[in-house]
Amino acid sequence: MYFPAGVKYIMKETNETTVEESNEELSTLKESLRQALDEGDIQRAEELKMEVVPLLESVKLYNDIGTIENKKNYRQVAEIECKESVYDIQVLPDKRLLYAYGRGGLKIWGNNNQGIYQEDILLGHEAGVKHTCTISGEKIVSGDDRGMVIVWEKDKVSREYYEVDRFSGPRKEINFIEPLHDEELLIGSFNGDTCVWGKDESSGKYKEVQKLDNTARFKQAQLMSDDSIVTGNKKGDLTIWEKDKGTGQYVEKKTFKSSQDRYLHTLHRLPDEMIVAAYSGEIVLWKKDKVSGEYKEESMFDMGGDIAYYICMLPDKRLVTGGYHGIIKIWEKDENEKTYNLVEVVGDHGNKIAGMKLLPDGRIVTGGLDKKIKFWDGDKVKRS
Repeated sequence: MYFPAGVKYIMKETNETTVEESNEELSTLKESLRQALDEGDIQRAEELKMEVVPLLESVKLYNDIGTIENKKNYRQVAEIECKESVYDIQVLPDKRLLYAYGRGGLKIWGNNNQGIYQEDILLGHEAGVKHTCTISGEKIVSGDDRGMVIVWEKDKVSREYYEVDRFSGPRKEINFIEPLHDEELLIGSFNGDTCVWGKDESSGKYKEVQKLDNTARFKQAQLMSDDSIVTGNKKGDLTIWEKDKGTGQYVEKKTFKSSQDRYLHTLHRLPDEMIVAAYSGEIVLWKKDKVSGEYKEESMFDMGGDIAYYICMLPDKRLVTGGYHGIIKIWEKDENEKTYNLVEVVGDHGNKIAGMKLLPDGRIVTGGLDKKIKFWDGDKVKRS
């Protein structure tokens, strides 16, 4: 057993590249792009790249930027046996693997030429940890079943993480932690509270700055490309929030009604601003009207009784799902582009999937209640 070597993005600037540093818009986009790459936010990086290229016109900047490998025919290629259930996998900027476990801690795994080794354990929680995120590249945020949130920062020399802040969130089980801009955090809890947390200007410590109404107990919110937030409620509706530049508060813009009452488990934003909403046993695609900006249910596909806790998008626009039944599935849009059809059953964890990430080299890494981390790889396919 060994831990497959990690990959990273490479940003190249050609000799003929000349960029006016006084171009504030371009500089801001470039910085956001670098941050997205550092944090492993592949989807955000792809979207920012599309904004950067038109500004450069004929300048060949980022022409060799790394992109996700396009692959098909996925199968298991490696696994790591753990001593506990694996939750909410993250890939750190230095290519190490982070996961949370139910007994109150985080584990970071690295690898060397001889194989895999466990490098660090982060202790500090007194309850099970199931949700994490990374911010500003080198910081980890973790939340536990009692609502405690801890912020960890990396020592540049030792590479070890140490606690820099902790705060009591909603006092209920943390359901998700979503990073926003300027190190703000959107935190959702088991009791349905969804709150924005930001740093106090004087102390540098986190404090609650806003509670969002009309939200429900679900597993994930999403930050959109225009910096708005999409959340769900107990009836399965979607609500869009926009940040007021004057007050810094998120304002409810509009709620889009679901065609029927149903429990919303998770949300995923696609590059074309379509929202994939996973309900019990089905997935609904919400499409944004280009003229009105309104979201409407476009189509639905049946999950065969399964619940998709995690959704990601491959570079060829196929969807990968993993969830309650422990099975990783790949879905492809039909010819009319109205729904998705099941095209690959990748593999089975034998228990609920509690973490899934798409790596830049096209591999899929998953973790579950079977106490295993599994790596899935496919055959390379040339981009059309």
